[in-house]
Amino acid sequence: MPRCTTCAHPDRAEIDRRLAAGEAERSVAKRFSVSSASVHRHKGHHLPATLAAATEAAEVARGDDLLGQVRQHIGELRALFTAAVTVLRDVKAMGDHDRTLKAIGEATRTHTAALRHLELLGKLAGELDERPTVNLLVNPAFVQVQAAILTALEPHPEALEAVRRALRGVAGG
Repeated sequence: MPRCTTCAHPDRAEIDRRLAAGEAERSVAKRFSVSSASVHRHKGHHLPATLAAATEAAEVARGDDLLGQVRQHIGELRALFTAAVTVLRDVKAMGDHDRTLKAIGEATRTHTAALRHLELLGKLAGELDERPTVNLLVNPAFVQVQAAILTALEPHPEALEAVRRALRGVAGG
């Protein structure tokens, strides 16, 4: 099976970069002394996979960098929160109510910022699932509808029992 001469070229990375940037195939072929047909085949068959892998690697690197930054901010916020709590204890011990209230406010703002960063970290790490869920067995409207159906079926014992069995099956027991 013939090997792609463009893939085997010592300047392949530069060839790929130029093709990805939109430089004409003929121009790339001439510049690197490769046949236009080889550059064309390479662009159609090998370059998309290379670009996809490079894009994925870049996205992973950006995600890792973002996670690192969020973790660093969390560490800084922990230090700020610890300092705010220390100041709060000190001014509270001195009986300075105005400064105590300011220290409480600062500690609260720092704690809130830390929680936001932790939430972001959870989202980035894929550990926080924010998709909405519906629990029909706790939903008040469902409970009302269920009660109305069971009440309406009281004159019909067989149907009432069949619905109760079906509802137990839905409830998992």
